Amino acid sequence: MAFGLALLSCGHLESPPEAGRETTLYHNWWNCYERGLALMEQGDYEGASLEFERTLGLKPGARFGFDREMWRARTYGLHFVENYFPHRELGICRYRLGRDEEAVEFLVRSLEQEPSSRAKFFLNLARARQAKKNPGRPPRITIRNPPPGVPLREREVRLSGIAAGDARIGRVSVNEQPVFVELAEKEIAFDRLLPLREGSNFITCVAEDLAGQQAVAQVTIWSDRTPPGVVIIGFSDSNGARFVRGAAADNYGLAYLAIDGTVLLQARTGSDAPASRAFSVPLSSRNALAIEAVDVAGNTLRSVLPLEAVDESSRAAARRYASAAAAAPAADGPEPEEYAPEDRMRPSLTLHVSAAEVAVYDEEYYLEGL
Repeated sequence: MAFGLALLSCGHLESPPEAGRETTLYHNWWNCYERGLALMEQGDYEGASLEFERTLGLKPGARFGFDREMWRARTYGLHFVENYFPHRELGICRYRLGRDEEAVEFLVRSLEQEPSSRAKFFLNLARARQAKKNPGRPPRITIRNPPPGVPLREREVRLSGIAAGDARIGRVSVNEQPVFVELAEKEIAFDRLLPLREGSNFITCVAEDLAGQQAVAQVTIWSDRTPPGVVIIGFSDSNGARFVRGAAADNYGLAYLAIDGTVLLQARTGSDAPASRAFSVPLSSRNALAIEAVDVAGNTLRSVLPLEAVDESSRAAARRYASAAAAAPAADGPEPEEYAPEDRMRPSLTLHVSAAEVAVYDEEYYLEGL
C-alpha cells in the first residue's frame, strides 16, 4: 500500500489547458475559421489566408473542410458558428495582400452562395483597382422615359434609364440625388420620381464607373398645364351664310381644334402639331358657339358661348380700336386692315372634387379642374 502511494506521488500530472487554448488543439473546420478571423484582426492576412484555405479544404490542416457560406453554420450538437463566410474572408485577405484577381474570384463565389454587403463592398474595391489599370470605354447613359420632346401635363414625372460601362457603374445620381448602388455592374437601371414645375425642367444624370470615368446626360422636360387659347376676331356674312373668324394658339402645339362642330385640326404626332391656327368657319347655330381645343400635352378647352355676347364683345372692341386709332398720331407704314385680336371669351372654372368638404391630413392638397 505504501509502495503504491509512493509511485502515485512521484507521477507527473498535466495541468488543464488554459481557457481558450483548447480550440487551437483541434483541427476542425470551425477551429480554422475562428483562428483565421483572429489573425485578420491582428493584420496577419497571410496567416489568415492559410487558415481560411484549411477551412475550405483547399489546403491540408483540417479534418475535413466545409465550403458553404451561411449566416449560421452548425458545428456539432447544438453548437453553431455565426456569420460563416470563409470564401468572403479569404477574398478580403487576398485584396489586402494586393492579389485582386484571386480576391474577385473568392468574393464572387461568396456572393453566389450567400449575398452579403461586406462581400459586395470589397468586391467593388478589388474591381476598382483592376479597372484603373484597364479602364476601357467611358460610361454611357440612356434615358428611356419620358420620351424626348413631348410636353407633360402632370406635376411629376418618372425618369428612368440605364447607365452602362465597361469598367462597371459604381455611382449614379439624378439631379445630385444618389441612386442606391450596392454592387457595381456593367449596367445599372435607375428610376426616379421627380416633381415638375410649369415650363422647362432641366434634369442632370451622372454615372461614374469604378475607374473614375464619368458620363453626364442633360434632359429637358416641358410641363404644360395651361390649355390652348382661342380668340374670336369677329363675324362676317358671305353668300347668305354667317362666318366666325378667329385663331387658336398654344405654346407647345395644338393637337385638336373644333369650332362649332367643324374639326379643323387633328394632329397625329406632336411634331405635326402647329403652334397656332387661324380659322373662318360657317355657323351652324344662331344661338351659341361651341369651341373645343386640345394641346399636345392633353390640356383641353371646352366652352359654349352665346353668340349675342360674342357679337357685342366684338363690336365693342372694334369701337375701342377705332377711337384709339383716331386719337393716335399717324405712323409710318400701311394702316392695319383689321383691329388687333384680343381675348373675348368669358372665363369658366370647373373643379373635379368628390365632395363639397374634404378632410386633408397632408401638408399639401391639389385641386384638379378645368
